[in-house]
Amino acid sequence: MQALAILAASLIFVFGIVFRPPRIPPRVTPELSPTPFPVPSRTPVPVARTTPVLPIAPPPETIWFYPGSVLVSPDTYETPDDPDKVTLWYKEKINAIGLNVRSYVQTKTNDSVLNKLVGAGADNIKISVEISKAAGTVTTRIRVTIDNQ
Repeated sequence: MQALAILAASLIFVFGIVFRPPRIPPRVTPELSPTPFPVPSRTPVPVARTTPVLPIAPPPETIWFYPGSVLVSPDTYETPDDPDKVTLWYKEKINAIGLNVRSYVQTKTNDSVLNKLVGAGADNIKISVEISKAAGTVTTRIRVTIDNQ
């Protein structure tokens, strides 16, 4: 009986060595080596300004082109969008470029709309936007005037 147990153990051992699955080595992840700090180059050091920095002029007129509108004359666009949506878009544009003086007048009577927006900057730039829609029409008209005095 003991001999049978030893024989069985020996067979299991031999079959375990012969038919064992291949050994997969553990994954080695590469270590990232620290990058050297950049060495400062010999470049001139900027000199502090003694004159005040003036505001930057508004970007070119293309930023005043209302998305989806059609140019109908050099300073006038038309769009099928609601005048309130158009007015909000132009208000955000005037605020985004940081014009100091802002004036917004919105008028609506008998389904006719006339909204006027004005923004002026310290560098004598004035942006005027007139948004209008006549009663019974489907298009909103936008007139943009840029005055660099």
